[in-house]
Amino acid sequence: TRSSNGTVVLYGRRRMGLLGAEGVDDTTAEVLCREAGYRYLVGYNATKYVSSRARDKLSCDTIQTQNVSVIFQDLHCPTNSTALGNCSATPARGDWDIDNALWLSCTNDRGPEWVLTNLTLAHNVAGHHEMRDLETGNDYGTVLVSIKNTFTGEERTGLTPYTTSGYTRSSMCYIMGNSNKYPNSKITGQISDSYNLKVSCGYIVANEMRYVLSYLWCPGFYQKLSTCQFRVAHEGYSAGNDNAMWLAC
Repeated sequence: TRSSNGTVVLYGRRRMGLLGAEGVDDTTAEVLCREAGYRYLVGYNATKYVSSRARDKLSCDTIQTQNVSVIFQDLHCPTNSTALGNCSATPARGDWDIDNALWLSCTNDRGPEWVLTNLTLAHNVAGHHEMRDLETGNDYGTVLVSIKNTFTGEERTGLTPYTTSGYTRSSMCYIMGNSNKYPNSKITGQISDSYNLKVSCGYIVANEMRYVLSYLWCPGFYQKLSTCQFRVAHEGYSAGNDNAMWLAC
């Protein structure tokens, strides 16, 4: 098949079992994809963040009836690893929660792959439209997201639509270094340009700012940017400049 998602199952000398997700990095996940017969890594996470409805992880019924448990943890593959034999792991200690087992998504399709590289909050003083007038890194402002195509090197920064997800809003603040679990959020149209609390309409127009995402969702409170799911906005997409995400952490 061209792609596959699922719970990672490892085979030890005496039994098979699951791998703990904690500590797994991009290099290690890439090695696991190659071991499974795929060329490229799409993503990875703990199984608790993957919906059972998608049927792309080991079901709870299977885990229960076959008495499956986490048998390895702390799998690490050096940066020059070419096979699982180059990696090291330790037997799982104590009672590992199977909800923290590793889930992996792999593919053989080398299509354009975009990754999230940054998220910040931005504002400017209305009437001041030079790029140097944009202030970022504060605890309030229009949410700006940066993405990069890992194959072509193209980079984009722009708007993302308003989200009602409490998980996503708290994670946005967490990514900014703020632990506010329930931040204040609005669509940008609810805030007057004259308050200087958002990226103004004039700045958006003068700098031809666009939406870079049509969807952004993080699977829990206080998530890292790399765990969040997203869709790149297609050419011509717009949710309306007044419907962009604004946040106060």
